[in-house]
Amino acid sequence: DFYFDQLLAYLRIREIYFSMGYPVIKSMYTSFVKICRTLDENFLPGFSFRLNCFVDLMGLDMSKSYEAGFIFIKQLAILLRKAVVKMTPEVIGDVLKWQYILCLKIWAEVLSVYSKEDELMMLIHPLVTVTDGVIKLAPPLEMFALRSHCIQILHKLSASANMHIPTIPYLFKHMSFDVFYKAHKRSTEPQPNIHFLLKIPKEKMPIKVIKDAVMNETFRLIQESIELNRYSAAFPEIMIPITFSLRKYLKTKPEKSWTIMTKSLINLIQAYAAEACERRKKIQNVLEFSKNDVKVENLIKENEKSSYERFKSAQEALNIMISKSIVTAIPTSDKKRKE
Repeated sequence: DFYFDQLLAYLRIREIYFSMGYPVIKSMYTSFVKICRTLDENFLPGFSFRLNCFVDLMGLDMSKSYEAGFIFIKQLAILLRKAVVKMTPEVIGDVLKWQYILCLKIWAEVLSVYSKEDELMMLIHPLVTVTDGVIKLAPPLEMFALRSHCIQILHKLSASANMHIPTIPYLFKHMSFDVFYKAHKRSTEPQPNIHFLLKIPKEKMPIKVIKDAVMNETFRLIQESIELNRYSAAFPEIMIPITFSLRKYLKTKPEKSWTIMTKSLINLIQAYAAEACERRKKIQNVLEFSKNDVKVENLIKENEKSSYERFKSAQEALNIMISKSIVTAIPTSDKKRKE
């Protein structure tokens, strides 16, 4: 009933939009942002519903959507610049919080859905720059969860716009901290869900379940980045420094489970690199590109079909995993009551 009423309200907003335009977008966005104080299993369904409504509204008139996107992304950039210049806890806190990160997620969703539209395509670079700035501003260890949210935003934009955005160097930085090479602390705490966190207290980092959660998410994001670039003609060259860093990490003799994941990533890169080399052989002579426009066009189409489709399938798998974790977190009595 709640979502039915919300849907009726949105349909009314949609009607008003055609007569008023930008003020409706502004009002809907600001009211949406005001309630984005956190992200957990309780808020996620409502956030997803409101996000889908806002994305739909942004698709009605691209010129008005560009105007709104330009203004609100600029506001995010101004907040970030203020934090970088002043570097006080108060202004940094205005950036490193859920409300700011969810604003980035909102605009990443809008731009990824309408990435083929000329007007909104121009806003992708500013949003990537702002997101990259947030990653650099956040402390790498205790703010790992926040940085992982930003990296997922960059992956979404990379997939939808079919452009290469390097994120793996940020992930290697997480793997280099001394805490991962020291003895574990045992604890009865359950493994945290990184997707509902922004910060992990520094004193909890030595706990084994925390380390495992951080490393599992790190390897997942590395694999996601590899999959995004899989069909690029330059994949073998892009992956040379990545493979070198993974082999260097193996020499540090990490924990057994992390060693297995690292080796599997190296094998995956080698397999995809071999595929890329085979595809490149289809065009026999680089100098004949101008004479073989059909071959080049087919190769480009093959590249384009991969990035966004593979990213969406990976996101669907991730959503299933998150939903399962939510179900297991519900007490048995609540489950019976729902049934």
